Amino acid sequence: MRHQRIASEPSKEKGSDLNKLTSVFVLTGDYRDVRRFLYALETAPEFLVLEHVALQSGEQQRERGLSVQLQVATYYRAGTGG
Repeated sequence: MRHQRIASEPSKEKGSDLNKLTSVFVLTGDYRDVRRFLYALETAPEFLVLEHVALQSGEQQRERGLSVQLQVATYYRAGTGG
């Protein structure tokens, strides 16, 4: 798998002392690698929320394999410095 771009955006959750970090990844690879990556993401010991998955086949992109857009979020408590 290879990534084409990654964007992240932190935000403060209303009514909570937690912050949220949302990241959007665009990855390309074959079906087997996509499955392995999603499994690793879903079974990771870190708390990650897979919020959105969009797949596009290589035929539509004129390249081999899949293009996958993932939106992943995690929640964390900010330190005393913010």
